[in-house]
Amino acid sequence: MLSTPLLVLQELWLVAFQTKEIFFCLYFIIFFCNQYIMGILHFRITEQNQIIKLDRGIHGQNMTLKKVVVVKEPTATPDYKGGATVQISFLSGGLEISSNVNSDEISIPFNNTDAVTNINWDLNFDAEDINSNFTTSVFKYDKTGADVVFDSTGATAGALLYIDMYFDYASLFDYNQY
Repeated sequence: MLSTPLLVLQELWLVAFQTKEIFFCLYFIIFFCNQYIMGILHFRITEQNQIIKLDRGIHGQNMTLKKVVVVKEPTATPDYKGGATVQISFLSGGLEISSNVNSDEISIPFNNTDAVTNINWDLNFDAEDINSNFTTSVFKYDKTGADVVFDSTGATAGALLYIDMYFDYASLFDYNQY
């Protein structure tokens, strides 16, 4: 059984074929598909201060943080004091995240002795335009002591291997600009 969006697309294609108005119907189908297909922004953080490079920018719109995965070497040292905080340049400026602890940062709790932590969220942000290059910074949960340690080989005790962040958003294209 076809889902409702696919039934609508099938009906539109039949109308286009019968009326020979194919260009109008193709435009409508592309617009219609965009309403049901959301974009996903995924990036991997492997350094304390990192420039993330995407193949294209994303126009300002509602972004929803859906999932964060923290992979680390599972020893108790160093003590991250309950997790880490991530600052992302397209969510900075004091307008998206207000907190008495970590303003402009997303707090990511994890246990020091767990190798993998999966956190499912549904946090909505009205992000500004995201350039194809943006910056991230990672800190200990309470910002005390030594910096967060990243080691992609896993050879350093307690080091973070990486942090994956997954956002979904409405549209890759800004149709108001055409």
